[in-house]
Amino acid sequence: ASITDDRRRPRIAVLLHVMDFSLRLLHPFMPFLTEEIWQKIPHRGESIMIEEFPTPRVCREDADAARKMENLMDLIGQIRSLRAEMNIDPKKYLKAFLVVSDSAEQEIIRNNLEKIYFLARLKSAEFCFSLSSKLLRGVWKSGEFGLELEGIDIAAERERLQREITRVKREMEKLQDKMSSSDFWARAPEEIIEENRTRHKELSERLRRLETNLDNLPEH
Repeated sequence: ASITDDRRRPRIAVLLHVMDFSLRLLHPFMPFLTEEIWQKIPHRGESIMIEEFPTPRVCREDADAARKMENLMDLIGQIRSLRAEMNIDPKKYLKAFLVVSDSAEQEIIRNNLEKIYFLARLKSAEFCFSLSSKLLRGVWKSGEFGLELEGIDIAAERERLQREITRVKREMEKLQDKMSSSDFWARAPEEIIEENRTRHKELSERLRRLETNLDNLPEH
């Protein structure tokens, strides 16, 4: 896809900034080569030799900006996780619906739609007051989202989830029987006991996600 000038300019500016500072850092070790390259890129001054050497900058922590970024990352991460758990082709771009009550959060999302589209593999997104029962539904820190599943066999996906739930429950039962034995606790090394506890916890979480995904499947 082509990149518009409005999108290209800030990217080029960042690349030139990084190149400029990298050449300044390298100049004491490679004076002739860095000077030659520096002269070929946009610059101020006559020579890199007399330019100021880069020094570390103390960056002010912006808690609000960090929170906004965390929310965006959570939205993208939840969509990607749901796609993976539902075996949705990574190459398939979906339409998303977002339920977000906070107008400020909506504005943050609007300002970052291109990033969300790219990272979450979406073709579009729109805000709504509630989610249709025909959507695959999920939640994130600031609200809910729904994915439109065009071309996906819902019945087959429901059957797959039910099979996986049965398999996980069966494995959990075997593990529970093993861990309920007094001989196991008396004879098993501590590391084996811990491994079984960890595995049981992982299976419980896996089962919870599978059942949630099954409940959130569109009706038809």
